[in-house]
Amino acid sequence: MLNWLLKISMIVICGHLHDPKIEYMQTEHGKTLYLNSGDWIENLTALEYNNKKWKLHQHIEDQSDFDEELQFEYENKLGEQFITLLQK
Repeated sequence: MLNWLLKISMIVICGHLHDPKIEYMQTEHGKTLYLNSGDWIENLTALEYNNKKWKLHQHIEDQSDFDEELQFEYENKLGEQFITLLQK
């Protein structure tokens, strides 16, 4: 499939957003643990499993020195590197 994708010279990357959550839910089969890592776009969240426990982490950005143009250039470079990897 990768060769086909490279031949049409178009790449589509899809994603979606989630609300981060860890909670126990009761179902007809009993109690179950619901884990949702959220996303790294709006919520900046991730799940970590350590010592038999789940934890929801949220990254807090310091906006005081945020340079939007620099971030845009960085993301473009990451995109170029990704495309280069796909072409190998």
